[in-house]
Amino acid sequence: MSFFGKAKQRINGGQLPIILLLIALSPLSIVARERFAVNQSPAATEPSTVLDFYKLLPSKYLNVPRGVKTRMPRTDVTDIANGYLSLVAPSYSEGDGAWESWAGAEVVLFKKKSGGYIVGVAQTETVTVSTTNLIFLEYNAGSWRDVTKSVSPRITEKMILAALRRADPGEFKNLLDNSPMFVTYDLPRVGRSIVAKWDGNTTLFKLNWNGARFEMEQVVAGASR
Repeated sequence: MSFFGKAKQRINGGQLPIILLLIALSPLSIVARERFAVNQSPAATEPSTVLDFYKLLPSKYLNVPRGVKTRMPRTDVTDIANGYLSLVAPSYSEGDGAWESWAGAEVVLFKKKSGGYIVGVAQTETVTVSTTNLIFLEYNAGSWRDVTKSVSPRITEKMILAALRRADPGEFKNLLDNSPMFVTYDLPRVGRSIVAKWDGNTTLFKLNWNGARFEMEQVVAGASR
């Protein structure tokens, strides 16, 4: 009997499921499935929400104090719909007190006109005064890139001093040109404007997202939020 005749006999005899099982378990079949899975995995793991981006955020972009037991601070507010996430420090016992000056952070997604997102990360620390470290990041194919310089205007201490004097001429008229500038940034839960403040109270200026980069908006005297 020919090969095809034997194969037909086996199929008619109910042996087809066994043959298919042997094919599925063959080394070539397993390798093919593994390669297909590898090729499909990047799309499946591509971040799409603010929480996804936060979970992928490397520690070097968060000022995690040395010696703490927890790698990341805790999430406080997670607003997936608005692309907003705020963070608080772990409890004193979890952080062994190392988080004492860390006042919190915000992570916000800013949608680009060209597609994808810019991830804004603002971390505030408080010792005698509060200051915020603000950076902008871009994620692509498993890699992070700091794009702060390309999407945000360069803000100097001279610009901050001028904004202070505009916001409250009476209060800051005699502030020296070489005085240290302590600024905090509030990232938006709603809208596309970042608010820069002095002492957490006096609004200095806003950074408005236009879909490609941030534009500075000066404020009128006495403005606050």
